[in-house]
Amino acid sequence: MPQIYIVASEAGATPRRLTFSEGDNVLPVWSPDGKFIYFSSNRKGDFQVWRIASSGGAEEQVTRVFAFAPQLSLDGRYLYYMATRSDRSTIRRLDLASGQEETVVEGALDRSFFATSAGVFYIEGVGPNLEAIRFWNAATTVDSAVAHVKRRHA
Repeated sequence: MPQIYIVASEAGATPRRLTFSEGDNVLPVWSPDGKFIYFSSNRKGDFQVWRIASSGGAEEQVTRVFAFAPQLSLDGRYLYYMATRSDRSTIRRLDLASGQEETVVEGALDRSFFATSAGVFYIEGVGPNLEAIRFWNAATTVDSAVAHVKRRHA
């Protein structure tokens, strides 16, 4: 089962294991301040977002509903995650201080988003051969297309 490790950047450094729980522990991301690592884990059945101090210690459950592919805003205030996984996925935002959650995007391709301090860029499948790069603005809650691209098929 996948676990989370960290490795110092020095040559020859030994990986240090952080997670020891049952289940798949995947898609780790560092908090902007470097104090925590957030990750997806299915140790309780469905995937949830968990976190652990980068120095090690107890693992803490952050979300209580299905949550996958965590990303943090650059200021560390918000956790963004996929609340569904499909060609029309939902992205939600959790205020880490207040615990308040909201849906910010519906219609994103699975794992195709990037959180910034201003909002979320994501890819939306428009048709069989076309995708839109979109941006959800956190200040205005306006969702707009940035560009359209043709899909490439292998």
